[in-house]
Amino acid sequence: MPVLIFDCFGVLVVPRRELSDISEIFQNRLEKNEQLLNFITAKKHEGSKIAIISNVAQYSFDQLFNKEEQQLFDKIILSGNEQVSKPNPRIFEIALERLGEQPENCVMIDDAPENIAAAEKLGLRGILYQDFESFKAELEKLNA
Repeated sequence: MPVLIFDCFGVLVVPRRELSDISEIFQNRLEKNEQLLNFITAKKHEGSKIAIISNVAQYSFDQLFNKEEQQLFDKIILSGNEQVSKPNPRIFEIALERLGEQPENCVMIDDAPENIAAAEKLGLRGILYQDFESFKAELEKLNA
């Protein structure tokens, strides 16, 4: 069973509409991807390891996810805490070290092609997130 590693913005949290400015992110313009969070909950109950790698600070992350939701994730790797951000390979290495996993056993799910490319260079499998249905189909193709 592969480790699923999710991005935050654009995957777990999506805009309610197109943003005109990045400053709108924290002005109540985002909503949780409930379909994906339900999927993660089910995978967690099946015994899957689940992680997050996100280019966000701890404070912002804590505003987005309550403690119960944060407990869905075995490891939470935030660029604000690590002083390195995606697509820098080091952030993926940090995640692998903390998860105790080999890259080939992990799937990175992100909405930014450059982050997927960086993860794949290290040997992780990648899924470019566009919507829930295409994500599930891609995950099935990977036999995950």
